[in-house]
Amino acid sequence: MPTTPLAAPELPALLESATKALNALGIKTAIRRSDVADARVDMQFSKNKATYLVECKRYVNSTNLGSIAHRLATVDTGLLVAEYIAPPVADRLRELHIQFVDTAGNAYLHAPPILIWVSGRKPEKPHVASRMTRAFQPGGIKLIFALLCKPELASTPYRTIAEAADVALGTVGWVMRDLQNEKYLLDLGKRGRKLVSQRKLLEQWTEGYARQLRPKLLIGRFRSLSQDWQQHMDLPVAGAAWGGESAAARMTSYLNPEIATIYLHKNPTLQSELTKKLRLVKDSEGNVELREVFWHFDVPDSKGVVPPLLVYADLLATAEDRNIETARIIYDEHLARLIEQA
Repeated sequence: MPTTPLAAPELPALLESATKALNALGIKTAIRRSDVADARVDMQFSKNKATYLVECKRYVNSTNLGSIAHRLATVDTGLLVAEYIAPPVADRLRELHIQFVDTAGNAYLHAPPILIWVSGRKPEKPHVASRMTRAFQPGGIKLIFALLCKPELASTPYRTIAEAADVALGTVGWVMRDLQNEKYLLDLGKRGRKLVSQRKLLEQWTEGYARQLRPKLLIGRFRSLSQDWQQHMDLPVAGAAWGGESAAARMTSYLNPEIATIYLHKNPTLQSELTKKLRLVKDSEGNVELREVFWHFDVPDSKGVVPPLLVYADLLATAEDRNIETARIIYDEHLARLIEQA
């Protein structure tokens, strides 16, 4: 792994500010390049030393906490560097054993025998959420989902892509241009188009999905009057499929679902038929959620569940330990080969 120090002009502003915050805590730092992370940081705690691989995030909240936890769990001694981490998020990061530092001087560092825990410091400037490109707005998120699930779509006519993603034809043009500009899509001329950097694209999509699209998909929450209704694999409505924890339980036999998720087309007749046959009644605190299908392509050998990418993203969006661990299994078994081959 390269260990060349980063020169001052190359040091990202976020990382530079976090470094100053660490220095104010009495921790000496040296920032170096890394091939597998945003940077490597060597820390000197009095007589003790520690080395971290850094992931920089402008903002951290409930929508991207799960995906961050998943990524940092795959590297030895990861460190999250952020602009500002509010106390509730800091508490959750500590529970998840994710070490972090922000530009306000909040930090959780655990390098035995060293333990540093600082929370509640306010940033000098108000936090402003970064603006996502149009490709990571709801329409773009739907389209990227289709491309990640079926990479061969990238080379098909725009009309075919629009139908698969269930978006307007005009949306396809600007999303594809944005993906090209951000180096996620190559135009190979007569050889068509190809997605590249798919793992990085998946990471950005997962966060954008949780933040921009997922909240809009909830049709409603319910509870069932039957005790054993979840034991049946086949759902009684055409096009309905298990999602979230319910799908993960069927895919891995690892998880006992606390929330049952069903995806179906947002159609009053279908919804009425489903709720009647499953004996579901409206309940804002219920453990059954109905969510809207937002894609229009077949999932081979789906076995009644939504595409693995959506199961993975919904699990991470909960930011719960057991779901993050299950998402890791789904990634390894269903997504890694597809994503990491590009």
